[in-house]
Amino acid sequence: MHHRRTTISLLLLTALYALCVLCVSCPSAVAQEWKRVEIPPPADVSPDYWLEVYFLPSNQQYGWIVGMNRRTLFTRDGGKTWQRSSAPGRTRRAGDPASIVSGEDRLEGIFFADSLVGYCSGSAGVFKSTDGGKTWADVRDSVLMPEGVTWGCYALSRDTAFVVGGGCGNSIGFANPQHFYRTTDGGRTWSDFRGDAINSGVTDVVFEADHRTGYASSSGLIWRTTDAGATWKIFTTTGAPNSDVVNVWQEDLQRKGRSFLVPIAGTSCGGGGNAGGARFSTDNGATWSEFQTGKSAFGAFLLNDSTGWVVGDDASVIYTADGGRSWEYKNCGIPDDVNIDDLWFVNDTTGFAVGGKFTVGMDSPERRNVYRFVPPSERLYKLQTPQTLFCDGDSLVLTAPNDFLTYNWSNGGTTRSIVIRTSDRYSVTGCKQYSDTVSIRFAPRPEARILLSRTGRLCEGDSVTLSSVALDPRYRYEWLNGTNIVSAADRITVGRSGTYTLRVTNDNACSVSSVASITVFPRPNTTLRALRALQFCVNDSTVLEAPAGFREYRWSDGTRDSIARTQRITVRLSGRYSVRLTDENGCVWQSNIIDATRYNFTKQLFITSELTNGVFTIDTTTVTGIRCVPMRLLNRDTVRTVVISAVNLARNVEFSVPLSQFPLVVPPNSERSLTICYNASQAQMQRDTLYVADSCGATPVTLVSVGAANLLEGTSRCDASLLIRSIGTLPLTTLRASLPAPNPASTEVSLYIEHLESLSTALSPPSTTQVAERCLIYNLMGVVVAQAAYQSVGTRSEGDVIYQQGQFVADTRLLASGTYLVVVQGKQGTMTFPLVIER
Repeated sequence: MHHRRTTISLLLLTALYALCVLCVSCPSAVAQEWKRVEIPPPADVSPDYWLEVYFLPSNQQYGWIVGMNRRTLFTRDGGKTWQRSSAPGRTRRAGDPASIVSGEDRLEGIFFADSLVGYCSGSAGVFKSTDGGKTWADVRDSVLMPEGVTWGCYALSRDTAFVVGGGCGNSIGFANPQHFYRTTDGGRTWSDFRGDAINSGVTDVVFEADHRTGYASSSGLIWRTTDAGATWKIFTTTGAPNSDVVNVWQEDLQRKGRSFLVPIAGTSCGGGGNAGGARFSTDNGATWSEFQTGKSAFGAFLLNDSTGWVVGDDASVIYTADGGRSWEYKNCGIPDDVNIDDLWFVNDTTGFAVGGKFTVGMDSPERRNVYRFVPPSERLYKLQTPQTLFCDGDSLVLTAPNDFLTYNWSNGGTTRSIVIRTSDRYSVTGCKQYSDTVSIRFAPRPEARILLSRTGRLCEGDSVTLSSVALDPRYRYEWLNGTNIVSAADRITVGRSGTYTLRVTNDNACSVSSVASITVFPRPNTTLRALRALQFCVNDSTVLEAPAGFREYRWSDGTRDSIARTQRITVRLSGRYSVRLTDENGCVWQSNIIDATRYNFTKQLFITSELTNGVFTIDTTTVTGIRCVPMRLLNRDTVRTVVISAVNLARNVEFSVPLSQFPLVVPPNSERSLTICYNASQAQMQRDTLYVADSCGATPVTLVSVGAANLLEGTSRCDASLLIRSIGTLPLTTLRASLPAPNPASTEVSLYIEHLESLSTALSPPSTTQVAERCLIYNLMGVVVAQAAYQSVGTRSEGDVIYQQGQFVADTRLLASGTYLVVVQGKQGTMTFPLVIER
């Protein structure tokens, strides 16, 4: 009997007091505003620290998160589920906080042009994905982009993308200028525009819909481009004109309409100093308002030109709906010790915030640091359960909201969740003095046991009846094979393997299930075969064989049982032979019936020519020469004449039997000659098998001869003596190929190839093997740089000749411009063609 465990979240009507630290203006009578998102655990024990989140505006089912240790996440269902991946390169060792603090392997920016192609960047480098974030490739230009300089990124298309970084720590002379990197070929090459602002670290970049106007954020400054990122100029400064601190760290940039929103951190270019908050401009950067939280802020998001969010250290999450004139904290549900580095809103009620904490130690779900904004429609105020009636053996988990500070349950529990197994009225009171009550009842279960009419191990063709031991007309019975209901009766008869489940449900809707496993052994191979002819003469026999692997064999000849108990028997009498087989599972099977016939006479035809170990040898013949010799046949029968209308050869290539001598009549007690011819095709030993038949069956004879080389002597026109030695003839095959096309080529080159396979009058159809062995592309240094893939095309007729056709196709996208050689290698030789690659 299976027990089920039911988990029900009980969301209570609560009021949020003015919380210490940050939640100073949370509205009353609501549950938490943020909930932690379940994500897969990391591969090592170090905790996650996430730095950037982004969703694809054209289809916000696709989203990505990046952070420290080169870790990345991606979702394809709007954030319901997430999968992990990572950018290539070094990562810090588990338990070593040094690199996570220094930022050697951080990813600070993420941007996708569409659902497949995107870029991420940071101190760890610049990376590109072409499969939606599952894998990443390093596309950093190590010369233009020194290690640790790069920060945020933006993509206008799959090929055009921007990465920014640098700028802090420089002075007059610009030893550390601002870098505005741009690629227009998908990251293969990059250009670098360098800014000349003093001590202003550039971190983020955005573009308008025209793809020509863009803005970038650096410490205290906003930059602008009007030529699609080719050049950049300072557009405006941020903050109040009389502010003592101008070049403060601005890690993010948001732009809607004529509004700018930037988070600020610290009191210096790199963010040092315990200060921070938000700067907002609604007049295209002409004037700015500033809000200080006392905590460094790193992420921002604009829903429209007046509504936005800013996030930072120690769970500081602030919100404005009036263009930055006033702000309120919305961080309920985020632990106070978690830093929030970025956020993104899919719409005005659905958003995600990411961050982390500089903690070294074992990972736990509470430290995976991805949070979902809970819209008001999901902040239920009342204690709710999907049902109040459960069954004995169940356990129910009652859970209160996690924004309570204390929990007081009616059964004495003081934790957020309690487990109950008995009927009662349960209530909980939280620290905010709100409570509710729910009545839970546990009802008895029925009995469900299965009775089998026989063993559950069956042989194919047998069946077993399964029935419920306890019967009650008020109960509902269901039989399942896997997940499919196969019967609603109280019993079923089955003859197939499977796991059959009986589910009994009583009038309280309580169910109990029992399982019975039925194994049906399939019928094995039981087919007899004859190893010799089934018609044989006196003093001869045939051999019958049953399949191997059975525990017992019992042979019958149709009139007698158990004439033998071996796998193979020799039969010398006529009969209808079969065998009863018992396998290792105890199943008994009956084989097919084989009829054997013994004729009441002896063998007639015998070969009287001299044979060596059953081999008939013909003298050596030179290549292309023909030699014919007689084979003597004797009919020992004293009454019957043997008439041979034809004989069979296994190959019938080098050896042949002239048809003019048939029918060959051999009278009783007489000998006749059968002429065998040999036509040597190679200077080597060659074989074939001849079958000579009479009324008692065919007699096989091995034919052997040797081809010898031809020696031809002569004198050339230059009076030089020549000796030519022929050792064989080539088969009628020809290999030919078309010229490579296109030529010059860019991304792909192909050539057709034909093989003269056979004459249309040949006995066998053309083969389907590969026309040529392979096709390679060499550079002029003789190095193989590409190999073509083979595709079968079909066959083509030309008169009475059949050609097999194929095609070689090579991918040349990775080849540099220049001259190459295409080499086709076949069994008849090699063909070479020139090829030019042009870009």
